[in-house]
Amino acid sequence: MTWVAVGLGANLGDAAGTLRAAIDALACLPGTRLVRASRLYRTPAWGVTAQPDFINAVVSVDTDLPPLDLLRQLLAIQARHGRVRSIPNAPR
Repeated sequence: MTWVAVGLGANLGDAAGTLRAAIDALACLPGTRLVRASRLYRTPAWGVTAQPDFINAVVSVDTDLPPLDLLRQLLAIQARHGRVRSIPNAPR
């Protein structure tokens, strides 16, 4: 297994609820074990600053997934939670 840290952030809708659901989804990935999740914390937006503050967390997992497979899974979790990739640092 490989140890991986994953940064999470959201600032639209129920951002805290979205992060909790994303953490649950990470824990359910095949060949993956949730080791620990940080507390949720608020940070101001940067880059595109005319948007709500972000709710952030970091999750630690052990996984057997190869890097590209893990990335695909992470992008799928983002998409299921409504992430639209338009510009860097955009609301999500």
